[in-house]
Amino acid sequence: MEHRGQVKVSDHMLWLVQVPLPSDLIPPPTGIPGFVYFGNGGAITQTGVAGGTVDVTVVVLDEEPPVDASVWEDIDEGDLRTEEVGEVYIAGGYSFENIIPGNGRSLIPGAVAAHRVRVSASGRAAHYDEVADGEKYLIQMWPTSEPEAARKIQNLSGR
Repeated sequence: MEHRGQVKVSDHMLWLVQVPLPSDLIPPPTGIPGFVYFGNGGAITQTGVAGGTVDVTVVVLDEEPPVDASVWEDIDEGDLRTEEVGEVYIAGGYSFENIIPGNGRSLIPGAVAAHRVRVSASGRAAHYDEVADGEKYLIQMWPTSEPEAARKIQNLSGR
């Protein structure tokens, strides 16, 4: 299943989060190895822009897709573990505006589950720390039964 949209971000944050909001995601920790922090019930992507509109595509798959490093500058991967029943969606900043998929729907069924998540990004360095539009994100999710450590696959933007 694929969802596309634009998300208004603020505070350099694009959320993949379960509601109710897990307490270990606020505030996001500093010093993470990549540009995505994976925690229980959610993940926070550090956008290059401080604020603005980013293009987001979310694809929920049945199995792991191949990595396409030729199109994206930065790629991180980690686990999303939902520990209680709740909706999972994409939102921006602390205001949670422009929710994907919207209309009260969840990206994955509201259940205790584990998914591997790959976040690919382009344009994170173009307007770093500014209010601007134009960054692009692809978020791919698939079920997993074995937990794995988060990993940085590629970082060409330098951010």
